[in-house]
Amino acid sequence: MQKEQGNTESNVDAYSLEPIGYIRSCFPKRMGTPRQGLLVDKAYGHLELSPVTNPTASLCNLDEYSYVWIIFLFHENTNPGRKIRLNALNTQMNQKNISTVKSKVVPPRLAQKVGLFSTRTPHRPNPIGLSIAKIESIDASGRLHLSGLDLVDGTPVLDIKPYIPNYDSITNAITPDWIHHTPSSYVHVYWEDAALHQLEQHIEECKHFQSVKDVKDAIDQLLTLDIRTQHQRSKGDLWDCKFRFDVLQFVFCAEGDAMRVKQVFLFSETMDEE
Repeated sequence: MQKEQGNTESNVDAYSLEPIGYIRSCFPKRMGTPRQGLLVDKAYGHLELSPVTNPTASLCNLDEYSYVWIIFLFHENTNPGRKIRLNALNTQMNQKNISTVKSKVVPPRLAQKVGLFSTRTPHRPNPIGLSIAKIESIDASGRLHLSGLDLVDGTPVLDIKPYIPNYDSITNAITPDWIHHTPSSYVHVYWEDAALHQLEQHIEECKHFQSVKDVKDAIDQLLTLDIRTQHQRSKGDLWDCKFRFDVLQFVFCAEGDAMRVKQVFLFSETMDEE
């Protein structure tokens, strides 16, 4: 009998994955969201698991760990829609589908292009991300409360796994020099009296915060990272920038080596977010 040769590649062209739940975080939009987990330790949120996962049972014993890996989808990427439109056009022209994902990108800490797989760019052939967050608590309803988040509100989560230092921490790992370059940052964050007063007025309406201090600490951490877009940076100092955080909208500007928080509003959909 002739031995059947094994096929090392799967014949499946695509896999269908369903989210196990969704992140509810203090970052309503991409603007203002940190580029990595744990950069802002006061960035609170929680994971709402789908009922089919039996949350109270499946989360049992996870609180014996302090950190958790989160595997998620970059659901707000700008390139998937472009890919769909181009693929539709290619089909009409009897051409094969082409990728619209750039094979080389410019990381925030580097002024030159590198291969996309040597970076953590969200624009990937499969828009899957990996993040880490601190476990704060698990409540009776099966919500996993987290801090140090870098995920936009509504992010679909594919899986979570406990962080295990014995396996996940590699002390002699090698990385390129540019990874260690300190990005442009701002040493001080100043708050105008009016902005602090406005924050005090709106704190009770926040979804993820109960104290003015926690919100202020989170905003201070965010602004020292310089969350401005390239367009906003090109405007120079003293140019008013806006971003949303929880249910609030903050107005700030750069002044030398500092950031100044000028105003805090309760966000409404009629507001200008630019």
